[in-house]
Amino acid sequence: MLEIVVAKPTTKSATTINSAVVVHGAISDEDFTEVRTSHPGRHVTLDDNVLVLWPGGQIS
Repeated sequence: MLEIVVAKPTTKSATTINSAVVVHGAISDEDFTEVRTSHPGRHVTLDDNVLVLWPGGQIS
């Protein structure tokens, strides 16, 4: 699902930082929910137009 969001024409950029993924663009609530569902072991946030798929494991 993350690959689908990254490939959308509304996505401005996508970068990786180690195992985190940062996507800038117009992310719909449906896309956000689907990314969260498809990565159950990861913390996913959406703030303004920035979606972050945080590294796996505990977030402190």
